[in-house]
Amino acid sequence: MLLHCLSLLAEWESGLRSGLVLWIVVYRCYSGTGFANIFTSA
Repeated sequence: MLLHCLSLLAEWESGLRSGLVLWIVVYRCYSGTGFANIFTSA
């Protein structure tokens, strides 16, 4: 049972990391264009 919980935690952590990386990439892509102004002015 403990190993199962640890594996779930590892999957959640890796998913969170990939999610953070995805948001960073999206933010960097949009920050270089006019889309950033749309989000900041909204």
